[in-house]
Order: sequence, then C-alpha cells, then structure tokens
Amino acid sequence: YMSINPRVEIPSAYATLMLGGIFLDTNNFESKSTTSKTFEAAQILKTYGAENDKIYDFFREDINEMRLISSCTSRFKSYNNDIIYCMTEDSDIIDEATISKISNQLNHIVGVKACFVIGRVSPNLIKVSGRSDGVSINVQIICENIAGKEKGGGHFHMAAAKFEGTSVQVGETLLIEALKNHLDEATAYNKENKEGGDR
Repeated sequence: YMSINPRVEIPSAYATLMLGGIFLDTNNFESKSTTSKTFEAAQILKTYGAENDKIYDFFREDINEMRLISSCTSRFKSYNNDIIYCMTEDSDIIDEATISKISNQLNHIVGVKACFVIGRVSPNLIKVSGRSDGVSINVQIICENIAGKEKGGGHFHMAAAKFEGTSVQVGETLLIEALKNHLDEATAYNKENKEGGDR
C-alpha cells in the first residue's frame, strides 16, 4: 500500500522472489491462511514483473530431493489415527523448504488432522514443521511446547520449532511429550475459536 503514491519501483527479479515466498508460505494458495489480501499482493507483484514460470522452475525438485521426500513420507508414524509424523535420517542435512514440502504433502492425506516433520537443517540445528487441517488442532501450541515460545510458534494451522545440539530422535521424543501434555489444550483452543469467533 505504501508503494501506490508515489510508486516505489521494485525490480522484476525481487518481485519474483517475493511472489515465490507467497507461493511457499501458502502452499500454492491452498493454505488456510490464504485470503483476498494474498491474491491482491500477488497481483501487485505481477504488475512489477513477477514471473510465474521462474517460480515454478525454482520450486522444481531434483531427483535427490524427490528421493528424500519419498523416503521420509513412506516411513511416517502415527501418534493416533489422525496425527502423523515422520523423520529424516539424522545424518542428512535437509533444506528448510524441503521439510516444509514434506509436511505439506502429509497434510493432504485424508483424515489427518495434524502432521509434523522432523529434520536436521544444519549440523547443530533440528527443525520440526507442523501442519493442521486448520480446524481441529492448533499446531502452534504444540510447536511452542517443543522448543519454547522463543524458538517455536507460527499459526494454528502452520507452525515450526527449532532446537540446537541434539538429534532427530530427540526431536521425536520432544514432539511426543508435547502431544501428550498439550494436545487437549491445542484441541480446546480451536473449539473455543469456533464457538467464540476468531480472536
């Protein structure tokens, strides 16, 4: 809105990168967080020369990433019938965007209310990426209780947590503990929102 008068010029390459960020954050506009303002922002970036074809090329997966995603998703575990999670190999260092892609894929499984992906994103940093169906479980509460509010959070349907100096298996333990201790809270939060409206 600040760029309307006077118009602030944005190079098309920058506009393309920003539009790519919207594609990633909204899972190609399929996320529950997508609103009319999301499309309006995308349209504004298009007027600055954002190029969809370059974004699609940027997000194309190479064969190794595809193998990694397939391997991880094929080994998912169930906390109960409607919450699932999977882990990458502890020895692998995974790009954060790839972890997000995996959680987005798991979130498309019919009957899944929430899903989590645990992976190493640097030699000393583990990330947990959480997704929910947007109506049943607040994954923000779960992620905040995995690593504390300073290192975990997001939105009720899309959240993440990071913690240092540990293993993917420790991440699994922390996730299970957070689910055991805070799932009722995460479920009740959404029931309150349904009854009392958005807060």
